[in-house]
Amino acid sequence: MPTQTRFLYSILATLIFLLFSIIGIIFSSTGSLVSLSQKFQIHVCPSESSRRTPPITRKFQSLTPLLGTQAGAALPHDTDRSWESLLLPQNGGILKVRTDNNTITDYGISMFHQLHCLTVLRGLIFPESSQHHGASTSPSHSGDDHEDAVHWAHCFDYIAQAIICAADDTIEPPHPAINKDGNRILVIDGIGHTHQCRDPEPLWRAIGDSGSNPVDLSQVKDTVENSGFPLDEETTCQGDCSMPEPYQAERN
Repeated sequence: MPTQTRFLYSILATLIFLLFSIIGIIFSSTGSLVSLSQKFQIHVCPSESSRRTPPITRKFQSLTPLLGTQAGAALPHDTDRSWESLLLPQNGGILKVRTDNNTITDYGISMFHQLHCLTVLRGLIFPESSQHHGASTSPSHSGDDHEDAVHWAHCFDYIAQAIICAADDTIEPPHPAINKDGNRILVIDGIGHTHQCRDPEPLWRAIGDSGSNPVDLSQVKDTVENSGFPLDEETTCQGDCSMPEPYQAERN
């Protein structure tokens, strides 16, 4: 056998020996290749959601306070409250964050940003019941036509992306109804069907507490939950943490 061939066989044998040695080490440290694969899969591509907060169930019903279109009709028992106050905290849903130089900076939380945009657009459709005033955090008009148009376009775009992001896959069967001509038809209005939802309470409580206890910048991650600063249920919230009626839902 030529010297060069023997040399190549020697290298191949060495590589095979090293391969089996590595496999032996893997078996002894993990128990099996299957367990190693499972550990890798859990780390890289988890089969379950990493979200710690369990979902809640919410049956979509027509919310009378949100259906009002005439001034005072939205809340007949409390005409001083606006449609905006049913969806947003007093500060509009701003998270107060203490930055490195000890100044307080306003941060947004996406759910409240979406509701802000919805309130702005509703003010265009039902201006008589929006009750916008100087203290509003979601005015539909700023006085600058171009700026307003840009804001409205942004809100349409933002809400559309938020809906797509949520990708609610609840199936909504049709139900019978009578149209304006007195004919029986089938309609899909989404009412009466149960959805799996995120719990909004930690977001509301985080906003309420940050007003008096701003969140330290070092705590802020990509989401409220990952940041770890929502209050525990037994902790007393020092801000306005009572959620309005539209937030109430059935809970598991």
